[in-house]
Amino acid sequence: MEKTYILYADDEPLNRVLMEDLFSDQEGFELGLADDGDSCLELAAQRAPALILLDVNMPRLDGYSACKALREVPATSQVPIIFVSALTSRDDRLAGYEAGGDDYITKPFDGEEVLRKVMLQVAEYQQRQQSQQALSKAEHYAQGLNHVVDFIRGSFGSQSLEDLCDTAFDCLGRFKLEGSILVNCFEEPMSFFSDGRERPLEQEVLLKLNAKGGILSFGQRYSLNVPQVVSLLVRNLPENLEDANLLSDHLALLLDVLAARLMEMREHKEAISSRLEASAIMQASQTTLENLHQQRNEQLSQSRAIMGNLEQDIENLFFTLGLTENQEEAIKRFIRDSSHRLEELFEEEEKIETQFQQVMSRLINSMTP
Repeated sequence: MEKTYILYADDEPLNRVLMEDLFSDQEGFELGLADDGDSCLELAAQRAPALILLDVNMPRLDGYSACKALREVPATSQVPIIFVSALTSRDDRLAGYEAGGDDYITKPFDGEEVLRKVMLQVAEYQQRQQSQQALSKAEHYAQGLNHVVDFIRGSFGSQSLEDLCDTAFDCLGRFKLEGSILVNCFEEPMSFFSDGRERPLEQEVLLKLNAKGGILSFGQRYSLNVPQVVSLLVRNLPENLEDANLLSDHLALLLDVLAARLMEMREHKEAISSRLEASAIMQASQTTLENLHQQRNEQLSQSRAIMGNLEQDIENLFFTLGLTENQEEAIKRFIRDSSHRLEELFEEEEKIETQFQQVMSRLINSMTP
């Protein structure tokens, strides 16, 4: 376990010895010693301490000036600084706080007081560091999620496979990643590459990975696969394990969304195909109806002609049959009534046919993409 590094600056050798003896009995601490303000700055630049103990009156660079200089350096701007000085006045203490100090201990110092204040300041500093690291990770993770959310939004505006894959590659680019996508949920597998350069061997590998499914990592290459739907291959996943794990979460979400959108596209394509097929059947049926309508009109014309000829032929026969006028009138009335009934049947049939054609037209229009 790495020890907590404490830096102590004092121009008096005896004070440095006393402080060194004090911390030698404390496990988990390592004490660095400086004999003035300048050497303190040099040591702090070489290795950032978890806490700095500063004397005030030192040659070359006094403690107040050294404290101000340390606060201007990013690596030590937040490091706790405790003044350890023989100056005990109220103004001296206030000057220490104004210079950027966190606490003030007077000499001759009490060992227990020094240790308690050091441990308290170190614990608070380490807690702040952990909180800042956690916050930084959370911000980094949230930024990655924003990239994926942007992809989700963009995917709904993609009308083709090319557009959808370009949107996914744009998301990868925001993570500074390069890769390729295999789409395997349509008639033929299709591969897309972030740099636009085709790689036949990589496509062959993707086909095999897609058949197996799951996740595969080899070096900086990282593959996620949804069998019979889509595979994503990243070529340059970071070697840092923490960064790689963070990105893998985002990539898994990206692939889930990509797979869902591809399935929607396939279902939409199948629905359009089904509607087109049904529409073709309806149009063929409508053509058949039109042919039947034409045949019916021809039959109607023929029937009218037959009935007209029949009525004329019967009137001609009246001269030879020797029928009475009442009998002749009854026969004529029967022929006229039969002709009217035939006309009515044709009219009813035409109404039904018209209604059926209207239904067919509405069905065809509703199935047209």
